[in-house]
Amino acid sequence: MTKNVVPENDFDFLCSDGTRCRRGICRMANVDDHEAARLPALYAVAWDVAKRSGNDGKADEYWTLWRRWAPETVAQSAHIRENVKLQNSVATYALLQMQESLDVLWRLEPDAELKKTLAETTDFVAKLAAKRQNGALQTLKSRDLTELAPSWREVGGLVGDYRNTWYAPRACGELALTQALDSANATSFNAEAERVLREALETPDFDQISSCGVFHLIGAYEKARRRGFLGGEAK
Repeated sequence: MTKNVVPENDFDFLCSDGTRCRRGICRMANVDDHEAARLPALYAVAWDVAKRSGNDGKADEYWTLWRRWAPETVAQSAHIRENVKLQNSVATYALLQMQESLDVLWRLEPDAELKKTLAETTDFVAKLAAKRQNGALQTLKSRDLTELAPSWREVGGLVGDYRNTWYAPRACGELALTQALDSANATSFNAEAERVLREALETPDFDQISSCGVFHLIGAYEKARRRGFLGGEAK
């Protein structure tokens, strides 16, 4: 992030051989609203780790980088509240990724105004997830979750109808986790979110499911429980 994410590379962190990412997903600046917080979140975490370990030199370096990007990217992330086109098109996994970055920034941000904006944005993102949760649950219940994936050697990856089966539990987990991750707002994971997550957890036979979405469901359960929901004790 410090060596490669520079204007000369169009802020791309590059492949292992030093070439630009051919899929176009490795650029960390000049990106859409839902991707803007990724870079400062990485710098903020690096600063926190260096500071805790007593590496003041590295902490100062990461602090400078974090503060360089913080105001701009917090403002761009907040723009999703006005960006109706993005609200309607952003993928479920991208909502979760955005919330992960924003939650980290909210936890570490020292500036009161930026922290307030971050809290407002995480609340908005959680509400976007809430709007989709019942639809995702119905899709989950409609799929044969015991369906096995076709051979990727023959079909070329997660394609065709199985992709919908694979993604159904993942979507439910991602949406629940997006709400549970909102540390700034105690009401983001509410009774309705709990009901939907419980039903999603009770739907699959965990002994007969091939989707990696089980990890997203378990992750949402653990995060919600650790925040004091689902009968858990807040930590």
